Amino acid sequence: MKIIEYIQTLTKIEAAEFRKKVVMELGVSKSYSRHLCNGTRAIPPKCAFLFERLTGGIVTRFEIAPDHYPKQ
Repeated sequence: MKIIEYIQTLTKIEAAEFRKKVVMELGVSKSYSRHLCNGTRAIPPKCAFLFERLTGGIVTRFEIAPDHYPKQ
């Protein structure tokens, strides 16, 4: 599952809370968080573990950055 698909499964309030967690964990702006979550910007490979953790493993690092974390 891609991050945009995960966000679409959330309610508006849950999606906003998820983006707030991204802002706090990464120390980025709200707009950059929105870009990461809606697919406008690619998620940096160094952030793949964070997104995997925040989604409870639904969106995996293998899907976020397959070049850096290939499935074996």
